[in-house]
Amino acid sequence: MGKGLYRLADFQLLSFIFIGGFVALSITYLLLFLNFKTSLHVLGASGFTTFIILISYYYSLNLIGLIALLFFLTGLLGTARLILKAHKPIELIAGFIIGTSSMLLSFILLI
Repeated sequence: MGKGLYRLADFQLLSFIFIGGFVALSITYLLLFLNFKTSLHVLGASGFTTFIILISYYYSLNLIGLIALLFFLTGLLGTARLILKAHKPIELIAGFIIGTSSMLLSFILLI
């Protein structure tokens, strides 16, 4: 049944968000063992933004307004985390890179 579900186009496309999230959290936990904290808020926001960009690319949709809004909100979220002194800039950058790269990697490998 699992292989049959994976052959469905929509299921295959949605499965990469779960795999990307798994990869991102695994990397984050490994970095935590090395006493390096990453921003999970920015990781999630950048991962979702990358997911929407890839959906737009895959289905040839014009979602530029939504993508611009998501980039703005991700930046606003990162700024709020800095103002609250919850993270250092390097932790935000690491969260952004991990969130974006894990989604891109899972999309490239699965699609």
